[in-house]
Amino acid sequence: MRGSLTANVKSGAGAWIRSSYSTPNNNCVEVRFGGDGVAVRDSKSASQSILTFDGCRWRDFVTHSGR
Repeated sequence: MRGSLTANVKSGAGAWIRSSYSTPNNNCVEVRFGGDGVAVRDSKSASQSILTFDGCRWRDFVTHSGR
């Protein structure tokens, strides 16, 4: 399951969305919503590692991050 989530979200057709809190120096994160999860990356290192979350874990993250 984990491998398919990662592949589906990373290769998703959705656009990367940059946080509205982003600074001019790109010091922020970007998210992309896929069919079965969410991908998160560092905007200043977009070609580096991408974190993936399934829907439940993303809701937990947003709820507990002080959104």
